[in-house]
Amino acid sequence: MKTPHPYTQIRKGGFIIREFHHKTNPEEFVWHKDRLNRKVKILNGHGWQLQFENALPFDLIEGHIYDVPSMMWHRIIPGNNSLKIQIYEEKENRKMATRITESRLRSIVRSEIMKEASYGYRRGQINQDAELKKYIDAIGAEAVLEIYLQKRETTNDSAHAVRLTLAQLRQQNPDIY
Repeated sequence: MKTPHPYTQIRKGGFIIREFHHKTNPEEFVWHKDRLNRKVKILNGHGWQLQFENALPFDLIEGHIYDVPSMMWHRIIPGNNSLKIQIYEEKENRKMATRITESRLRSIVRSEIMKEASYGYRRGQINQDAELKKYIDAIGAEAVLEIYLQKRETTNDSAHAVRLTLAQLRQQNPDIY
C-alpha cells in the first residue's frame, strides 16, 4: 500500500521519529512548509541534504540539530542510505493555540466596534451604538469588522472610521435600519 508521504514515522514522547528510505523516488521529496518551528536531529543517514528556498542545499550530518522555521519552503534531497531523524515541534504560541467559539468571536468583535462607536456617542452621535448592533446582528460581526477595518486604514480618527462604516452599511443594506 502506498503512503501519502515518502517516510514512515512514530511519535515517541514529545518527539517524532521519522525514517526516509533512500530508494524512494526522488520526485516524492517535494518542496513544502511546516506549520510549526522544528528542531531536527539527524540520527543516521549519509549523503542526505536539506535545501531552503533561495539557498543552496547543504549536507545533513549525523548528530547535528537543524532549525527549520515555520512557513519556510524547504525540501530534503535523498542520500546513499536511509535517513532517520528526530523532530521536535515547538508548541504553538498561545494566541494561535487558543480556540474561540463563533459566539465568543462575535462578542469580542462587537465589544471592539462598540468601543470605537462610543467615541461617536461622546461626540453626540447617540444612534451609532444601536445602529451598529442592528447591523452586527443582521449581517454578522465579521462582516461589520471587515468594513470597519477597511475604513480605519483610510483615517486616523476611529470615530470617523465608525461613521464611514455606518455609511457603507446603510448603502449596502438599506432594509436593515
